[in-house]
Formats: sequence, C-alpha cells, structure tokens
Amino acid sequence: MVGIMPIATPALARAIARHFSGISTKLLPAFAVRRILPVPDAFTSRIEMADAFARFRLDGRVAVVTGAASGIGFASARALGLAGSRVAVCDINAEGADKAVAALKGDGIDVVAHVFDVADEARVVAAIGEVAKAWGRIDVLINNAGLAARQPS
Repeated sequence: MVGIMPIATPALARAIARHFSGISTKLLPAFAVRRILPVPDAFTSRIEMADAFARFRLDGRVAVVTGAASGIGFASARALGLAGSRVAVCDINAEGADKAVAALKGDGIDVVAHVFDVADEARVVAAIGEVAKAWGRIDVLINNAGLAARQPS
C-alpha cells in the first residue's frame, strides 16, 4: 500500500511502518481532505451528495480508528463500515469500545475492538500487528485519539 496517511503519534507511525513497507506517513492537512471528500453546502442537492457517496465505496478495505468508542471517532468508524470497510475500533475505554462494537455489528459492519492507550507504544505496535495478522492490510487510519500533556498551571 502506498498512500498518504495522517499519523498523529510517532508510535503509530512506527507501528504501521513495521508491518507494511512502501507506506508514506506524511501528514494530510484538513484542507486536503475537503478536496477529496464531498463537503455539502447550501447549493449541494441530496442527489449530488448521494452520487458522490455512492462512488466512495471501501469494500474489502481495512480501517483503523483510534478514539472510536464515542463521538467523532465512533461516527468515523460507522461511516467507514457503512462504506464497506472492515473496522478496528481502538480506544482506551474498554467498556466504550465494546459498546461501539455492538452498535456497529448491529449495522452489519465487520468490526473488532482493540483497547490501548495511544501513548503506550508497545501496545500500539501489538494492536497494529493483530489487525495486520487478522486482515492482512490497513488501508485507512484515522487518528482521532489524542495525547495531552497535563502540567500544573
């Protein structure tokens, strides 16, 4: 696989690079994503949007989404799954990840959960290895989970 993937943490970049060769780990800025995906505006009809999303199929692809137990990560995982992708839901919250997997399976999505903290490089490497071993590839990576440095003010 050769492509541009947004890599939020060095640990994820190293984990991906260990399992797949020929991958670019350059950052993809948000403005570039707007050019790739259709962004509705006041002049976009439902028919135009339906046509755009009909072409956005990910059948047979594998997606890894961090921070996927809730919010934007969960919505991203659902959108990718409904577009035909297998989805690895990754989150630090085990209970939330299990609930997300149950909801996505209810939508008919092929999904698994991986519980880890994106700051734990060893666990990130292990989880990426498990996805690679189970599904043989990673086509989409959404880094929704974040790292925060907490310091007294």
